[in-house]
Amino acid sequence: MKSFYDERGFLNARALLKYGIAFNYIWGGRGTGKTYGFLKLCIEHNLKFIYMRSLESQMKMSKRPEMTIYKRINKDMGWNIIPGSLGIDNIYGMYKADEDNALIELVGYCVSLSTCANVRGIDFSDVDVIIYDEFIPKPTERNVTQAGFTFNEFYETVNRNRELLGEKPVQCFLLTNSNRLECDMFMYKKLMNKVSEMSLNKQSISILREKNIALFNLCDSPISDEKKDTVLYQSEDENSDFYAMSLKNEFYNADYSGIVSRKLKEYIPICDVGEISIYEHKSKCLYYITSHSSGSPEKYDVTTRDIKAFRRNYIWLYEYYLDKLVEFENISIKAMFEYYFREFKI
Repeated sequence: MKSFYDERGFLNARALLKYGIAFNYIWGGRGTGKTYGFLKLCIEHNLKFIYMRSLESQMKMSKRPEMTIYKRINKDMGWNIIPGSLGIDNIYGMYKADEDNALIELVGYCVSLSTCANVRGIDFSDVDVIIYDEFIPKPTERNVTQAGFTFNEFYETVNRNRELLGEKPVQCFLLTNSNRLECDMFMYKKLMNKVSEMSLNKQSISILREKNIALFNLCDSPISDEKKDTVLYQSEDENSDFYAMSLKNEFYNADYSGIVSRKLKEYIPICDVGEISIYEHKSKCLYYITSHSSGSPEKYDVTTRDIKAFRRNYIWLYEYYLDKLVEFENISIKAMFEYYFREFKI
């Protein structure tokens, strides 16, 4: 949609803010104006913000004035917004400052998801917006354990009882490149199927009002189109993973193999684990995993004890999966199966 972008082709953050949705997930190619747009919007509209990254190591780099998240915006706008201490571990402030870097006004906070559980007893009632940048980790990055649950806990700390007091809830803008479709932030809110559908169909927007969630796919970014002619992408293979993520806004590692629709009457339920149900074919060495539960199979909850028991009792099933003898209803089910076996911390 043209309204997503400003006259230069960058993301129009104000247009997304005006939807009034609490949880906004935005994914797009590199350099399309996601982070820049929302950080600039907060200053122009006097919105106190929390800027979040996944890992503390990522936030530490931004504490130095020469590495501030506002470095490019300061240059473009003639501002001087720099980091400054709040006297608290695991969190620091962003301030308007004078030409001598004397701090004048607090405009935002910076914190990492990995350490936000330690941010307790702080009054965030002045915060209007949370900007969670790069919420999908790169393949080489360490994942935050149960990122979706951890983010919800932090949101509760910030939002508190605003709505009960007749106040507007904090708006969240979660920004990312198209790295991993199978990420905890999508899985926790059960958004993977919808995000996958939007990506495959080049759908720009989906508003899930009953959940107060908006999904924005920057698949038609004018900037991504223009960047095709820059030196880096002229030298890059158009079929490479990097090109797919950076310009095509495609989740390059999404594995759709083994995604099929099967008739459950040909299968016998053997167990349920979390939100997935595992079936065995009546006459062939073949297994099908779906969201549809039936019968009275043994059940495993998503707890440390139950997942440990499930892995012990069904490790053979993962071997069959590697041998391509396990099929899935959709990519979300497949991701949860892999998550329970490989990524759930026990």
